[in-house]
Amino acid sequence: MPALRLELVNDVNELDRLAIALEDFGLRHQLSPDLVGEVNLVLEEIVQNVNDHGAGDGRDPGGLRTWIELDVVDGELRGQVSDNGRAFDPLQVGDPSTDGPLEQRSIGGLGVKLVRTLMDEVAYRHEGGRNVLALRRRIG
Repeated sequence: MPALRLELVNDVNELDRLAIALEDFGLRHQLSPDLVGEVNLVLEEIVQNVNDHGAGDGRDPGGLRTWIELDVVDGELRGQVSDNGRAFDPLQVGDPSTDGPLEQRSIGGLGVKLVRTLMDEVAYRHEGGRNVLALRRRIG
């Protein structure tokens, strides 16, 4: 069983609950505050994307759920984020353009790039009607 398991509803206030749970998890596993902060940023980005874009195809946004599981195994932070939103593989999103003036750039893609950058490994699958992102990050 994972050391941290959370179920979040589609509510921005849930991000506070996530941050508190991550801080506690980090203390229990003696993780650096920098690592905990980066993981929090990654998870906030994923959860917010589910909340913003997971509804559709006749889905009720109030029914969106995100499940987070984290553990520390063999010197790695291993996690899984799953949601019941519409099927979407964020790893298929190309890197956003960062050239040119900000006002001329297209919106989107920066969050996915952030997740890829801060994690050592990210994998996607759609299983049992859920989007599942597996995350790994070396500790140390």
